[in-house]
Amino acid sequence: MEAVAEARKADTSTQWVIHRPGKRECIWQETLELAGVGSESNPARRVYRLTERTIDKHGVVLLLPEYVLEGWTTTLPARFSATGIIALYCDHATHEQFGKTPSQHSEFKTDMDLERLPSGKFDTNYLACQLAALAMNLLRLIGQHTLNGPDAPVRHAAKRRRIKTVMQEMMFKAGRMIKHAGRFLRNLKTTMGMDILSCQTPQMNENQLWVHLLAYNVIRLLMAQVAANASVNPRNLSFKHAVQLCTK
Repeated sequence: MEAVAEARKADTSTQWVIHRPGKRECIWQETLELAGVGSESNPARRVYRLTERTIDKHGVVLLLPEYVLEGWTTTLPARFSATGIIALYCDHATHEQFGKTPSQHSEFKTDMDLERLPSGKFDTNYLACQLAALAMNLLRLIGQHTLNGPDAPVRHAAKRRRIKTVMQEMMFKAGRMIKHAGRFLRNLKTTMGMDILSCQTPQMNENQLWVHLLAYNVIRLLMAQVAANASVNPRNLSFKHAVQLCTK
């Protein structure tokens, strides 16, 4: 970086802008030759900004100058000057922080894992953004229309849910379904005595399976009726205890 600073100082065409005593900066640009980037009318170019500090913001004189080199690569038309490109970049950051929908920008970048684009090619990054936008819209639709039932784990009242919250609740529901399926199989195998099929032919084993499933559904129906009469949640009742009462 010191070599770049010395080259800027040696160049007589460099225009330095003094912001305060001990701080100045210069801006320049150069044309780049990148395969597949830009066109003949709008070639790729890189804008540089070099900031030199010899006195810090507290007024302390530095022993050695401090340099900060920044760069922006763009294919905007030539009518956009170097300072204009930097201003556009700063306005873009301001728009993300203080725009009408800053939370949506945050969701698209952080929740969809697009803080860093995956490729060095514009077309690939464009496709990644399009797919991410499609996934975000689907998750938004799920959060608005399918995760607002009585069993949805609403943590606080809100008009809409963050994408990250929707994904967490989808994983929660999937885990609860897996847990319920495991409990269902465990009840069939152990409580209903289906851990070992006793028949010798596949047809008889299938008949035995259907009989156990029928008995399981009948017991679940009786549990639901008892829970409704007692005004309790049927999930709080023990299936094993219900089987013991039915077999007495």
